[in-house]
Amino acid sequence: MSSAISTPAKQSSRGAFQIFAAVGLAAAILLSIATYFSALSQYPTADQITTMKRLGAFLSDVKSIQLSDGSLISQLLIAFPAQRLDQALAHSYQLNDLIAWDIHYTPLLPFATIQVIVALAFLTYLAALVVRLWSPCGWRLNAFLLALLVIMNFPMLKGIAKVLKYDILSTLFAVIAILHYVGYRAFGRNGPVIVAAFCALAYLEKDTTLAITLLICWVELLLTPFVVPTLGTAVASAVRFLCTFALTFLIALVLLVPKIWLSPKALLSAFASAPLYFVNIKPSLAVFLAGLLALAYLGLPAARRRWPARVPASAPALAVTVLFAAVSVLVFAFGASAILFQSNVLFDPTIAGNDIDIDALRAQSIYVARPIAYSAITTMDHSAVLQHLKVFWSMVRAIFYTLPEITLLMIAGAAPLFVLVARKDPSVAKRHALPLFLVLLFPVAMLAAYALADLPFEPKYLVVVSLLLTIFGVYSTLLWLDHIAVPAAAAVQLAVALLMALTAVSAAPSYLRYKNLLRDRPLENAAALDMNRYIWWTWPGWGETAYPIGQYIEKNVAARPVTIAFDYWAPFYQAPGLNWVSADFAKCQSMDDLKNRLQEMKAQSVDFQIISKNMSNRQWCLNAILKKMKDRAVFVDRQQGFEYGWLFRFSDVLEAFPR
Repeated sequence: MSSAISTPAKQSSRGAFQIFAAVGLAAAILLSIATYFSALSQYPTADQITTMKRLGAFLSDVKSIQLSDGSLISQLLIAFPAQRLDQALAHSYQLNDLIAWDIHYTPLLPFATIQVIVALAFLTYLAALVVRLWSPCGWRLNAFLLALLVIMNFPMLKGIAKVLKYDILSTLFAVIAILHYVGYRAFGRNGPVIVAAFCALAYLEKDTTLAITLLICWVELLLTPFVVPTLGTAVASAVRFLCTFALTFLIALVLLVPKIWLSPKALLSAFASAPLYFVNIKPSLAVFLAGLLALAYLGLPAARRRWPARVPASAPALAVTVLFAAVSVLVFAFGASAILFQSNVLFDPTIAGNDIDIDALRAQSIYVARPIAYSAITTMDHSAVLQHLKVFWSMVRAIFYTLPEITLLMIAGAAPLFVLVARKDPSVAKRHALPLFLVLLFPVAMLAAYALADLPFEPKYLVVVSLLLTIFGVYSTLLWLDHIAVPAAAAVQLAVALLMALTAVSAAPSYLRYKNLLRDRPLENAAALDMNRYIWWTWPGWGETAYPIGQYIEKNVAARPVTIAFDYWAPFYQAPGLNWVSADFAKCQSMDDLKNRLQEMKAQSVDFQIISKNMSNRQWCLNAILKKMKDRAVFVDRQQGFEYGWLFRFSDVLEAFPR
């Protein structure tokens, strides 16, 4: 009798713990959603202006689109709702008027607002896919809330969601395509049609996602002989997948771009810029990949015939344990190296005015990659292979520095936790080993491809990789939480909610500049003065520093009007009485050039001058000013201990560089 009575009590207690955890997770999610809108469209980047013009041209004439420009899905999902929102706001507000909180009315605000709403919708769908992978036969609210909270608080992902550009939707579409493929390959769900459809969406938004489309196809070709017993059926299955995938991909391109309806030849222009990203890929790599496929298709059927007689039945389970144990060791090794060795090993000889000459390096047989996006990477090594390894290592370190600490803990613990849970419950390995492995395989393969391509990367370009690694950590954490006591699981969920709430307000409002406690502050701050190295690997800033500097002037400088010279872009929100003028130092390469340029600025009655980290690394004269005057700044844009921008009285600059 007492046992029968205690069982409902235990169930009620478990339910209470789960509800309490759900409330905590939901509260953290609501806070996180609010941060997606804070200071929205206030800080500038050149790409946002380009994107807004592109969307405006589409609204004026749908035939005006250029397939190679990207943002084609943004034009369909964002342009028209944003136009309606802009019309509604224009009835009540003038430009720069305060709407609510720290949000002012700017020309970009309607577009950025709709983009954030659309991004949050797809983030919700993405989190639901993660939960569906983890629990194919059921739905758990707390698991969904946990997955959504962790994913949406990946700072760089939030940062690109708040910048009007094709980065956010292309990223989400690409990761959704990968998760659908993992579900298809591991559980037989959906199939290649939906995978190809999301690949097409990602490609229409941003052409660089073609690499992910190709990777999905190659992984499928490689895995097919592992799951199909004979050579003939494996080849037939691979051909069927490729035909279905390619046909769906092309149909989606045609259906979603009206311009192709009128001119089918325009479809070719959608692929015009794709080869530019493969300039550093050697043809031998294609031969190697083809050889690997041939070995799989020819060797596996023969090996499979001998498998039952020569391989113990316990071998698959042992292989899974060894694989994830090896992953644990590698993650720990990379993490330790990221903490112990933080120096930048990447150099960029394309920066005008620095001490590196490409021709001189190549004359010494030092490997220098061919330029991509106006940068060329070298590690000052003679071996291209060694450079590829250093680039790979640098990307891994950049990921370690730019993910929240709790997310890193999940990633580091993913493989050990999976091995631990699988030992207690063998069914976990049978059901989840393949999807968990595939979720890890894609980011690792992408990092390898980026390294081989000598991509001039930055954390923004690694968002897909970092997001997939985050999902890898979340997936394994959900498995572990499902196998521990309900009160303990609820406590962990509440701890994650608290830590993610703290992360949600860190590095606000842009979130692009987030770095965790692992990154060395003095070392990172010293990079602003280094014109030889490629400092973008840990994100020196975009245009976001102009906003906090503008806020400082608005609140602390009483005299009006005030003229501020900026080196990149003026903030989109401009307070009354603050006049912004461009201080263009792009062609300034000597001390005489610097002094002449300062005199020209003097004629504009400049009161203050901004120098931002992302420009001091690329322009000789700005670098010279910062080297001499860094300690005389009246305000430093400092976030989490990192310096991104400096505000100087222009009279002090003139005094330091007299004519």
